[in-house]
Amino acid sequence: RVACERYAATQGSDSAPGTRARPFRTPQRLADALHPGQTGCFRGGTYTFSETNVTTPNITLAPPTGTKPWHGIYVTQARDTVIRDNWIYDNVDRGIQLYPDAQHTTVIGNVIDGNGEGVVFGGEGGVTSNHNHVEGNVIADSKLRWNAYSGQTGPIATGNLLRNNCVWAGGSNPEYGSNGGVETPSRNFSANANAVVDPQYSDPAAGDYTLSSESQCPLAKQLYRPAFAGPS
Repeated sequence: RVACERYAATQGSDSAPGTRARPFRTPQRLADALHPGQTGCFRGGTYTFSETNVTTPNITLAPPTGTKPWHGIYVTQARDTVIRDNWIYDNVDRGIQLYPDAQHTTVIGNVIDGNGEGVVFGGEGGVTSNHNHVEGNVIADSKLRWNAYSGQTGPIATGNLLRNNCVWAGGSNPEYGSNGGVETPSRNFSANANAVVDPQYSDPAAGDYTLSSESQCPLAKQLYRPAFAGPS
């Protein structure tokens, strides 16, 4: 459940004040209007945009109270997308879906936890997602299936890497618990140097996914610790 300070809707206006009755129209305007600690909510609909830059720290982008999104972030037909320094958790389906035509995506420094599935590299018909790098993230405790896996449709992908992440299956679904919840072998990505360890968050029950001092996620702590200071 979330409390929304500002709203966006597909029929809104970026000159509006961003209230529920008079929402913004674009994700960028919504993100720009938030202050640290505030939450911006998207009303129902499909938002089409080329790029959104989130530069304010410790803000949350979410659906309104009473709804639960199927995916955290869905990259469908995009080039050179960067997904960085977010907490993506408790979504019904995938935390990050790269499908069917996501090219040269960088996913770095995120916590992806407690979703139905974690990260998927997929395709459909004659296209598939290629040259996407998922590195330096915590990907843990998927509730339904793998923390990282490949879709089974579309051409076999090339150049997708899952490396130097902290992965942890957490025992919620033993059928998908091997290799830290990473599908191995996988048709659409190569996996290497991923550490299978419990991330040990500070207080996940209270929504705090910072890494505690006891965390043994090596690369996340050594190279990307600033990314785990809080959600953006």
